[in-house]
Amino acid sequence: MLVDSLAVDTRKDGRNNQDLQEIYLEKGVKRDCISSIYLETNHLKMICSIKGIINQTQIGKSKADDAGNMDVVVNILIPSYYNDGKIPFNKISLELQLEELFSKNIFIEKYPRTKLAINLEIFEFSCNILPFAAMAMTLALNDANIEQKGLITCANLILTGSTVIVDPTYEEEKTADAKIIFGCNVDLQENNLLIQNGYLEETDYKKLIGTAIKICEAYNKLLISKL
Repeated sequence: MLVDSLAVDTRKDGRNNQDLQEIYLEKGVKRDCISSIYLETNHLKMICSIKGIINQTQIGKSKADDAGNMDVVVNILIPSYYNDGKIPFNKISLELQLEELFSKNIFIEKYPRTKLAINLEIFEFSCNILPFAAMAMTLALNDANIEQKGLITCANLILTGSTVIVDPTYEEEKTADAKIIFGCNVDLQENNLLIQNGYLEETDYKKLIGTAIKICEAYNKLLISKL
C-alpha cells in the first residue's frame, strides 16, 4: 500500500486503487540494435530500441543546438490497426515531452554533433504510455552505455472525488476530476511535474505529489534490479 488513506475499492482489472500494474522487463529482444527493452504490463506492451549514435557531420546539417550537443529524437510507432480516432493521446506531443525529458537527463554535451534516435514500438495500450516509455527508455540508454544523470521514472495519478487512484487506465482517467504525471530522478533527488489536468486544492496536490514520489522510488528499485 502506497498511502494509508487511499480507498481500497476493487477496480475492473482486479487492482485496488493503490495498486500499480505488474511490470515485466526483458533486455536484448532485437538483434539489430545496440540496446532493446521489452516492457509489458496489464494494459501495455512496447519495445524500446536504440540502433546507435549517428555522427551528424556525416549526414549534413545537424538539428543539434548551438553548442553542437547530441540531438535526442523519439519516434513512437503505433500499429496500423489503430487509426487516429482510436489513439487517446497526441503522438507528436508525447514524443516532444520525452525528447525534452531525456535531453535534460543525458549528458548530451559528451556526444557533440550526434543524433540519438530512440524508437518506441507500441503494440497494445489501454493506459498512459508516458511513465512506461520513460522506464523503458532509461533502461535502454543504460544498457547502451549512454551516460545519464540518473534513472528516470514517472508516476501517473488521478483524483476522483476524494479518492486517489494510482497508475490508472484511460477508462479510469475519463472520470477523473484531476490528474498529474510526475517525473523523478531519484539519484539526483530532482522532481518535475510533467502534466497537470484539472484544478487541485493544495492539500490534494500535496497528497498526489507525496504518492507520486513513493511510486517513482518503487519503480527506481525495479530498474536497479534489472541493470
